[in-house]
Amino acid sequence: MAAEPDAIAQARASVEALVGRNKPKTDALRAIDTAEFVASLSAPSYALDGVLIRGYCFAFTGHSGHGKTAVTLTLAIAVALGTPFAGRETEQARVLYVAGENPDDVRLRVLALLDQLGLDAEDLGDSLMFVDSSFTLADRHAELMQLIEAGDFGLVVLDTDQALSSDADENSNAERVEHAKRVRMLTKTKPRPTIIDLCPPPASAARNALRPRGGSAFLAEIDGNLGVWIDEGDTRAELFRTTKFRGPMFDPLAFDIKVVEGGSLADSKGRRMTAAIAVPADESNLQADEAARARRLALLADVSLHPNASVRERTGRTGVSRATVQRDIRYLAGKGAIAETLGGHEIMAKGKKWLAAT
Repeated sequence: MAAEPDAIAQARASVEALVGRNKPKTDALRAIDTAEFVASLSAPSYALDGVLIRGYCFAFTGHSGHGKTAVTLTLAIAVALGTPFAGRETEQARVLYVAGENPDDVRLRVLALLDQLGLDAEDLGDSLMFVDSSFTLADRHAELMQLIEAGDFGLVVLDTDQALSSDADENSNAERVEHAKRVRMLTKTKPRPTIIDLCPPPASAARNALRPRGGSAFLAEIDGNLGVWIDEGDTRAELFRTTKFRGPMFDPLAFDIKVVEGGSLADSKGRRMTAAIAVPADESNLQADEAARARRLALLADVSLHPNASVRERTGRTGVSRATVQRDIRYLAGKGAIAETLGGHEIMAKGKKWLAAT
């Protein structure tokens, strides 16, 4: 077996030291003055301007079916081509996508997305590469680091954290921090890539409580956690920063999740295959959609506090027209968020869930 490059060997030794397998060899401690301390800070560069910093490790956390993979594949292709992503500039870089959970699903999504973008796989060349092996990061960490460095990859996606983790107990902080340190160490390779780790949240997590499932030590170790969320019954996904995020403030990025045919791919009976893809939302509709969402949440809150109120009374409290209140009542009732009663309306479990997520 060929010897590892020095940088990879050093990184491997470092991560083993971090997780306690070896005693780290360090220089003697010394104090430095303020000028020397701040002089080592370099200006950050971004994989996605104003959001994802090169050399940082981020979790994309969302429930199954909320668009994690769809949004991330759209980002991967944008970075590989150096094209905008949801209205933000990307820094063109080679991308490595580790499809460790369900490679065939990722293949179908890629075909569908390329078809929607009017691209062929050949248009990407070797700017977007894939690993479709199932493995644990603990077993093949040094090999993955070597692959990242040899390929000069500026963005690396891990799909998913669960598939790559070797944790026997996901609630063990000791195991989760060991895994997190392996993930973070991928950023230390020569290209200084941005690492995106796709993570599930706790089963019942609301929008405002999205965090990677398992021991809290994982979240403490990474640089930032971005939530991916779709309101129940909707098709618009949002990518947004959560309370743990090292980086600048940014407004949520919105995407329409569309189910489309995956190019010319058909099943064994000749039926065209479909896949869910993420397309940046039409900017002209975003403000109107956000206003409608805020208005309906306000109406939900009013129903919760005043179940027997009339439409006229709700109109006065919410400050919108009678016709709009009536239309929003029909919308909320149709989604199962409220139900009509003899005296007015009552909020249902789904409506309570929506309010709790705000």
